[in-house]
Amino acid sequence: IEGDVVIIKHQKTANPKDIIAAKVDEEVTLKTFSKEKDHVALLASNPKYSPIILDGSKPFDILGILVGLVRSY
Repeated sequence: IEGDVVIIKHQKTANPKDIIAAKVDEEVTLKTFSKEKDHVALLASNPKYSPIILDGSKPFDILGILVGLVRSY
């Protein structure tokens, strides 16, 4: 949600279902991490957005995992 502030713990690895900050093609995104047999999928919480499928053809880095969220009302 616009205005939310996320707290990210810096680390280079993630477990399935972790919400991660990831750098894909020089863009940073916040997605749920999913690891399949032959690819990684970054899943959006918003169903309007398609998963990002990473099969090794695009540069991809895990920047960290979500550990907190601050929301103002």
